[in-house]
Amino acid sequence: LTSCSFETQQFNLNYEELHHSPPQTQESIDKAIKLFRIQVPQRANWPKLNKDMAERGMTTYYGLNKKLLVEIGPAAFESWALLGSTLGHELEVHCKQSFILINIKDRLGLDGTLDAERDAYQHELDDAERFGLSIEEQRQIKMTMDFYYPVRNYSNKFIIYFKPIQQN
Repeated sequence: LTSCSFETQQFNLNYEELHHSPPQTQESIDKAIKLFRIQVPQRANWPKLNKDMAERGMTTYYGLNKKLLVEIGPAAFESWALLGSTLGHELEVHCKQSFILINIKDRLGLDGTLDAERDAYQHELDDAERFGLSIEEQRQIKMTMDFYYPVRNYSNKFIIYFKPIQQN
């Protein structure tokens, strides 16, 4: 990976530069979107910096016919690679998920949010080379996913009883 180079017409970074902290600015978010060729879905607003967030990123659904709000927090700015990965997590996964279905699954006890988050973190790991994530960054993403959003065994969660039909 040390020979990787990421570039667009206006911006380029070598592998070493990917692991420097970008400035915590809206301009860095805009550059990372171009650098990693991330598409902002029509149903989402352009991602905005929120310096008051503890999380790396968050996508908020405000209802039908309203655009999703995507916010990026200071924790995403540890490296250009992590910033790109966070943007991919929010824009390429969460913005394409059905928030209504996630909510329904949660209400039924089916862990809609857990599954949605696991999908988004797995996307980061699957695209680790694209974003230029270091081994340590990949390890941290995997640990976060496994700790906060563990795979659950539901084999005994729902038991359906069928009453046999008695024939006369």
